Amino acid sequence: MPTIAEADKILNAHKSKVDQIERVNPGFVYVHVEESKNCVGKGIILVSHPSEKDCELLKQVLGNSFYGVPYKIINN
Repeated sequence: MPTIAEADKILNAHKSKVDQIERVNPGFVYVHVEESKNCVGKGIILVSHPSEKDCELLKQVLGNSFYGVPYKIINN
């Protein structure tokens, strides 16, 4: 698992993928790095969305990880 700084760097390096993720539901899907609750100092990608219908599309776009960074999808 990467550090928070490494996860931020990876997220920023793949802006086009972030844009693709956010286009699943424009204005309502947000992507950012958060510290892992289980591993202090380690970063994960957090993807929040408003609708359960977005979840499957987000999983298809994301795959197994975000360029090696674990992710969590949260329905807000």
